[in-house]
Amino acid sequence: MDYGEYWLLETALELPVPFCLVPEDSRTREMCYNGQWNKRPHMLSEDQLVETFLQLFASGDITGFDKKRPECIPSRTELESAFADDIRNLQCYKLTPKGGARWEEFAEADWNRYYSFDWEGPEPEHIEIATASEQDTERAFLFLLKDQEVEPIAGTEIRTQLSPWQATYWKTLPRGFSLSFRHLPRLWDDPERERRNEQYEQQYSPEEKRQQRAKRKAERLYWKRWYKKHPDTPSKK
Repeated sequence: MDYGEYWLLETALELPVPFCLVPEDSRTREMCYNGQWNKRPHMLSEDQLVETFLQLFASGDITGFDKKRPECIPSRTELESAFADDIRNLQCYKLTPKGGARWEEFAEADWNRYYSFDWEGPEPEHIEIATASEQDTERAFLFLLKDQEVEPIAGTEIRTQLSPWQATYWKTLPRGFSLSFRHLPRLWDDPERERRNEQYEQQYSPEEKRQQRAKRKAERLYWKRWYKKHPDTPSKK
């Protein structure tokens, strides 16, 4: 699997991807590559991108869909048009089970280190976390409280065993465990948050804070590295 194929499969691991967000330009670079996706670019020209898409469609690794067609295989002309289309027209691609299996074999995916993380509902917000084991779900819960700086509302936690567990839209595992809860709205200019930050600065020594940062970083890497990157992934500049 070359890097371009890997990139397209990896990008659609958890959600279908609009075609118009894939070509790298000043708009998508700011919104996706440096923003929501936070990933290295695919390094493909538009012609190479079209060819790679056509290869993945032909091999049955991905399928497309739009507002009128729940499943389709775009032609070359339709792909070129979709790259320049409005995101609201929902011309997207997604992995097939075959494409997902091909990616996970190449990336040596460890589903025991994967967690799904869903935000939904009005404030106070609702979060649902799920992993393959009860122990890891509790671990992911504690990690996300610190990583996302959320404060759960006491008594709203609901723990559920899932059998089977729909880990992603294309991947189902025999068992999983979910933990859902509601949390207080995250107000970044909240005076209470500022007070807690000041208290933290006064409570711990520089060495203690360094150790805590290192621990959080190690935990973040544990969850992030549940699969291997392609060896040709460009390094950060």
